[in-house]
Order: sequence, then structure tokens, then C-alpha cells
Amino acid sequence: MKLKRAKSPSELMNMKFKTMGFEGEWLYHLGDASKGGSWFIYGQSSNGKTYYALKMAKYLCQFGRVAYDSIEQGESSTIQTAFENLGMEDVNKNMLLLDKESLLELRHRIAKHKSPDIIFIDSLQTLRYDPEGTRGITYTDYRKLIADFPKKLFVFVSKAKGNNPWNDMADNVKFDSDIKIQVVNFNAIIEGTRYKHGGNSFDIWAER
Repeated sequence: MKLKRAKSPSELMNMKFKTMGFEGEWLYHLGDASKGGSWFIYGQSSNGKTYYALKMAKYLCQFGRVAYDSIEQGESSTIQTAFENLGMEDVNKNMLLLDKESLLELRHRIAKHKSPDIIFIDSLQTLRYDPEGTRGITYTDYRKLIADFPKKLFVFVSKAKGNNPWNDMADNVKFDSDIKIQVVNFNAIIEGTRYKHGGNSFDIWAER
């Protein structure tokens, strides 16, 4: 087995890591985030999770191509209304809506040349492993996805029971994620971010 050369603290501190380059309220909300890894959004129904995720997706279109896998709503009048309210036509060139794609279909899509850089999965609990829907995904499936596509950013939207993610698998994904966000009453609260400058809450629907 060939091991990578270990680095000293000074070598690590002198390394340069490419970040997205967020500005303004998104910088102080999410932090100076790097490309790749996973983020986790969770909350109870009717608190604004999808609206917030779509608002985030629209902003992230400035930094790469975004695919939104709408598993719960799919191509529907409800997701259409959300797109209209947020003016998503402004990001036509960098935004794709996926209609209930399974993990296998999603993996096939993002393995292609010039595939999306940022993938939203809404929701984690309704994502199926294959098109036939034989099973949901496991934490092992999640870890393999992140390991196989290290340059992609995955944003997982999760249901919640009370103040906790819906199940143990979602709780493990939350623990593993670089940014953890709880949505409560149309307010996105940062529970933890591994990036500098982040931590502020975000008013999802300031105009309401």
C-alpha cells in the first residue's frame, strides 16, 4: 500500500483551497464555503424548507450548474408556483429540475462530462436507490456518493421529527455534513458550519 506523504502544520496552513466566493448575507449565513462535500437542511413540514432550498439553489447558480432533484413534489403545480415566486427563470442557463430521479439515475447523470456541479436532493427520506423503488438509500450509499464525486456539492433536504432529523440515517448525514441548517417558521438557523464567517440566521421570506 502506497501512503500519501504526511504534511506538517506549516505545510497545511500554507495550502490554498478554492472557495465559492460568497458575498453579503449568504457569506455571513453559510460561511466562505469550498466546492464539494455535503450540506444538510432539515425541518418540519410547512416551515419553508423547500422554499429556502430553492432560494439557495438560485444563489448558487452564480457559482456552478445546479440540479434540483424534486423527489417529493416532482414536476407539479406546487413546485411550479415556488419557481414562479422566486423568479427561477432568471437562472435558466444554470438550473435543472429533475423529476424524482433515483440515486442510480442521479449517479449516471452526474458522471457525464459537463454535468451539474451542485445537486439538491429533496428529500433524503424519499430518495430511492433505483428507478423501481426497491429500497431507500443507506448511509453507505451516501458515503460512496460523496467519495465517488468529491468535486460535487450535495445539498440534502430532510424531514424532521421535532427538533431532530427524521431517522438515524439522516442524523448520520447531518453529522457528516459541512453545514447543518434547521428551518423553523421560515427562518434558516445555522446549527454548525465548518467555514469561516458563517453562522448568521437567514430570514427565508422577509417579504411576508
